[in-house]
Amino acid sequence: MPVRDAMTQDVKYCLENADLAEVTQNMGKMQVRRMPAVNRAKRLVRIISLADLALKHDPETAGVALTGLVEPGGSHTSP
Repeated sequence: MPVRDAMTQDVKYCLENADLAEVTQNMGKMQVRRMPAVNRAKRLVRIISLADLALKHDPETAGVALTGLVEPGGSHTSP
């Protein structure tokens, strides 16, 4: 099976200068553990993970996103 057959069709991303608290909240709402960060040309510059948030920023902030991840549903849930 080619990788493209397993990839997520609708990739969510944030801009590299986006507010971290807002991105974290969105990660929880969308139920994603990682989010690509792109520049204005939409070129990948980093990938933000919950681990990054917990280790380099504030564990409480990561907890906000994690709360959303443990709820059933979300765009990446298998039917």
